[in-house]
Amino acid sequence: MDSAFEIGLNKTCLFPDYSKIDIDKYIAAGCLRISQPESNISIDAWRKCSSWQKLARSVEANESSQNSDVEIALHESILQTSLLRPFRSLWMSQWIRLEFRINDYIHGQVRVYILPDDVGRSVIDRDVPALRKNLLLLLSQLDTSPSTWSGRWTQDFPIRHVEASLDSDRATGEDPSLFQIFNTLPSPNPDPRLVSDVHARNAMNQILDGSIAGMRTVMYDYQRRSAALMLQREIKPEYLLDPRLRYLGDRRGNNWYCDTDSGSCFREPRTYEAPRGGICAETMGLGKTLICLGLIMSTRDVISQIPEEYLEGTFPVRKKTASLLTMAAATLGRRAFPWRDQLAHREAEEGYLFDRCREALAKSAGSYMIAPSGPRRKSRNPTVSRPRKILLTPATIVVAPANLIQQWQHEIKKHTTGLAVLVVKAMSDVLPTAKELAEFDIILFSKQRFEKEAALDVGISPNSPLFRSKSRHTIMNGGLFGRVSTGSDNFRCSPLKELHFKRLIVDEGHTFGNLSSSSRTEASAVLDFLQVSARWIVSGTPTKGLYGAESGTGSSQSTSPENTPSSARTPSNDEGVSPKGLSAILGSSAPENSPQTSGKDLNLFHKQERNDIEKLGNIATSYLKARPWANQREDKDFASWSRLIMQPRHGSKSRGNLDCLRATLEGMIIRHRQEDIELEVTLPPLHQKHVFLEGSLYNKLSLNTFSMMIIGNAVTSERKDADYFFHPRQRKNLQQLVSNMRQGSFFWSGFETHNIQSAIESNKDFLAANNTISREDEDSLLEAIKHGNNVLNNRIARVIFAFHEMPIHVKNDLADDIRAAWSLTGEPVNPTLMGATMVHAAQKFVGLQLYKEDPTEGLLKEGENIMHDARMGSAPQINRSRKRPAAS
Repeated sequence: MDSAFEIGLNKTCLFPDYSKIDIDKYIAAGCLRISQPESNISIDAWRKCSSWQKLARSVEANESSQNSDVEIALHESILQTSLLRPFRSLWMSQWIRLEFRINDYIHGQVRVYILPDDVGRSVIDRDVPALRKNLLLLLSQLDTSPSTWSGRWTQDFPIRHVEASLDSDRATGEDPSLFQIFNTLPSPNPDPRLVSDVHARNAMNQILDGSIAGMRTVMYDYQRRSAALMLQREIKPEYLLDPRLRYLGDRRGNNWYCDTDSGSCFREPRTYEAPRGGICAETMGLGKTLICLGLIMSTRDVISQIPEEYLEGTFPVRKKTASLLTMAAATLGRRAFPWRDQLAHREAEEGYLFDRCREALAKSAGSYMIAPSGPRRKSRNPTVSRPRKILLTPATIVVAPANLIQQWQHEIKKHTTGLAVLVVKAMSDVLPTAKELAEFDIILFSKQRFEKEAALDVGISPNSPLFRSKSRHTIMNGGLFGRVSTGSDNFRCSPLKELHFKRLIVDEGHTFGNLSSSSRTEASAVLDFLQVSARWIVSGTPTKGLYGAESGTGSSQSTSPENTPSSARTPSNDEGVSPKGLSAILGSSAPENSPQTSGKDLNLFHKQERNDIEKLGNIATSYLKARPWANQREDKDFASWSRLIMQPRHGSKSRGNLDCLRATLEGMIIRHRQEDIELEVTLPPLHQKHVFLEGSLYNKLSLNTFSMMIIGNAVTSERKDADYFFHPRQRKNLQQLVSNMRQGSFFWSGFETHNIQSAIESNKDFLAANNTISREDEDSLLEAIKHGNNVLNNRIARVIFAFHEMPIHVKNDLADDIRAAWSLTGEPVNPTLMGATMVHAAQKFVGLQLYKEDPTEGLLKEGENIMHDARMGSAPQINRSRKRPAAS
């Protein structure tokens, strides 16, 4: 490289180099363009710089025997130009080195060499805020193009900035959407050779070979790859480039990294370990549950490891030397050696049991101690916690919505054999001791029961959004260890807190993305009370706008803002909704290619995309604890998700680049591209057809009730001020209204009779008192009053509002008195109008008496009790005391 600096060359120089750091340690970053008319350099002096000249500091010039006043004055003139004056202090402090050359009589350039922050810190102070600020300014002005560096540029050549978004000729085309990036993430490609742990590597090979012990089902190849990559990320997570760094190449062909926010430059990359876990986001129907079961089965015997920060103090200090058996067992336990399968194989080979070995290994299960946290105020006298002993366990915690618990149980039974599973679904279920829990392979929690266990332990208020009791309509299932929790449980210690679990899997865990800033802290507390080695979320739709392109509505899979599926048009909670937009919210958007597709639609699309990225950020910080996003703001190493990941189109303060966004998603999400799956599996064709159903009378009554409320609100509020549904302050209530209307298309009973009566009276009073109302509004109010009266006059609608039950007409052969006892209307008609809860209760009652000659014996009394409870507003309780007598 042609340069005035000596870089491995034997060449003379006007000024010798007295720098503390060799020039080859500096980054050949770029140039500053300079012109003679704008400088303080005379024409004669300018013409003398036809070859590269390094700018010498005074100490170098004074020590040189070859210098002249002319050269020194020239260098001073160059440094005093308006372009270089702000950076003189950087040059004097050896943060940068400079050399200068002209191209012609007008144009020239100054090459800038930057000292990396990871070089020479022992001899040059790098913690000078004023210099750091100047370096930030320099980085914003540097031209990194090769043509400028070599001096072959003209005024028409565009500048290539370190921050590419500053380039004036940057392509103005629309960047790929988040939806497109999600659907083009690379398919899983696990590599067992990267895993050094022999047991984990063997488990990965078993998954990929389809030879997992205990699996009934043969997994597809894509399912094996997903499960194997999940295990690889648990054991050997990747190291990801710090998202604040831009990867660049210098003019010598070397790599360097720049943080344009802090003004830091590095020769070596700064990386973070990817989270041990992530999001399994395979498309719905591709077997995510089976993938998780394959992961669990392949590592069934693998015990969780002691975290490195707790290794100190785990080596026992004995008063006397223990037996070799005891010390060997303790070592295996401390190192979490998977001994169960190997010992079983050895016993099978030898033909006898190693009972003493098994007993010693069981007693020497690995454990470690956690230092106590600060005192917790239980009463006026705070209590100080003691160090906690944490036992290692091979167990996996699975948390699923209550309606998916039965599906998980079915899938476990269908696909696996030999798993020890504990199901904790009902709020009254009580956990066994920690030692008993450690013996299970899977602990299957309902989401609400898990949140209760965690919230009680960390002292979260029952009023928190994370901890709410079941509704009064829920029938409690008898638990495996049935006991109803009491208020004194608020400060009990959960046995989960005494174990270190191998992994936590949350089915449909995308709800972690919906956390507000306040509930995010509570969610972190709920998760932090657990010690787990890996955390997974299982969801085909990590956010509302992210799903497989093959799942979109319509035939087109284009993902431009105009063609992205309609979820992109659904406004977020932060967005106002106009009355005209209400139909779009309900799903009747305009045709994709119609003139109505405008800049407003694009803004809605970008808002939805921003909302999706925010939710992914919540998952990364609150659940996965991914660094540097999970670092606290008070930490020096804090990184802002909204600033560094969100794209400029998402906000004025966002400057994330696509490479960073894609790398972050690749480090979090595991999913296959549709085309890769179709290469291996021939899926049946998917046909989508919209079928519009004619609503029943009660669907129409429900929707007309909503219409009555909306019309009454609009007219009586005169469509202004905070009372108006479409006022910005009513966004939350409007979103809830829209959600209720969607439910009302199937069934709705949220209104009370007095709500409708009150609305009718308010509308009548407004009509009587207001003489300036328009004819159109008057007709609308009269129509609303008419619909309200129709609802009140409907016998079935009244009992729906009274019992809040979904009505079902049931044909039966029961006696009239039994029909009347179970009927919502109290009438002995056939078919009998019953509530869904009552139908379920009657089925349970009869099912428990099938051994009797007349299974309906006592059904009359049971119906009276059930209906009495329903009228009193309590959940119907099934009498479970009846047992079939033993056979004689």
